[in-house]
Amino acid sequence: NALSIGIEMGEPFRKGLLRAAGVEGTELDLSGKLGGDRPTVLKVVVELCSVLTECNVRGNQLDKESALMLAKVGTAKRVMLFGIKHDQTVADFQRQGLGPADAILIASDLSVSASSVTSVSLLANRFDDETVAMLLKLKEEKPNLTTLCGLKPDQAEADFSGWDLTPQDAKLLAPEILVHASVTSVNVLSNQLDVDSANLLLKVKAEKPNLRT
Repeated sequence: NALSIGIEMGEPFRKGLLRAAGVEGTELDLSGKLGGDRPTVLKVVVELCSVLTECNVRGNQLDKESALMLAKVGTAKRVMLFGIKHDQTVADFQRQGLGPADAILIASDLSVSASSVTSVSLLANRFDDETVAMLLKLKEEKPNLTTLCGLKPDQAEADFSGWDLTPQDAKLLAPEILVHASVTSVNVLSNQLDVDSANLLLKVKAEKPNLRT
């Protein structure tokens, strides 16, 4: 078909797609705009990633498999996929109803961003255990990324009461509280934590003497 022939043509085809979309430069915003036959559309996005530095695909209800496929391409081609800029230092995604596929795309952007992003706020979304583990692993591999929870370096108190935090949020938050030197008070009341996540946070409190409450 036409797409297969175009893929075989390579870069001229990709640049032709950009011209047809009226794109000048190397940035394309496809947030909430992907329609048509999803497998075909995603193949086009993959091709576009070869001639772009930013291709925002946020808000398209991607499943995890599609997000992983795009993230693999984005990481290889050094293309941002979730709207984070290459020189951005802070990104706030807290309380935005994001899901596991979004977490995968965010992780891809953080990986591509080299050393620029130092702070990301991801609490109060709907990530699963797998994507939380992936984000925590990424943080370990990027020493410049100081927080996934939006904590400030000199912050003393953090009030997350009534944020609808989930057990997955507790897994993001606990290791940061443990090593954060200045935090002495954290409020996580009136959330959706379970017994295991509550015990995880209590364990952090027991291991950190200066955490009063």
